[in-house]
Amino acid sequence: MSIARKWILAATLALGLCGAASAALADDVAARVAPEDAVLGAYWTPERKGRIEMFRADGQVHGRVVWTRSPDFDENNPDPALRGRPIAGIVLLEGFSYDGEGKWVGGTIYSPRHGDRFDAHLWLKDGHLKLRGYLGIPLFGETRTFPRFAPPNVAKAVPDAD
Repeated sequence: MSIARKWILAATLALGLCGAASAALADDVAARVAPEDAVLGAYWTPERKGRIEMFRADGQVHGRVVWTRSPDFDENNPDPALRGRPIAGIVLLEGFSYDGEGKWVGGTIYSPRHGDRFDAHLWLKDGHLKLRGYLGIPLFGETRTFPRFAPPNVAKAVPDAD
């Protein structure tokens, strides 16, 4: 085996051990996250045409569009001054509070497609964000799933150096 190949294998092993250690650390940190913060992070939109970042501000949970596949605009906003603003950057989800039983309640979702705001509540299921948006009572609503965003695995196979 060539010296270059041995060096590559040693580096790969070291990086693999670091990767395993960082994954274990991430699992440990996730286990220590307060339940009310479990919803924080990045999610795909249901159609995977954009990403939402869930964040905490003023003691409540909110969600902002951080990326869209195509440059969409808020053309249906009831406020003429806001029409034409880019969707990326808009806080669509506002005012959610953790109820202590696995749901975030009391919030609203703004729908750029309809130009309306709806009552909503959130919960996590299988690591994905579930959102129930409704008018008046949850019975008259729709549930959408926002898959948790995970960056692509950047690890690459080591080419044969021989």
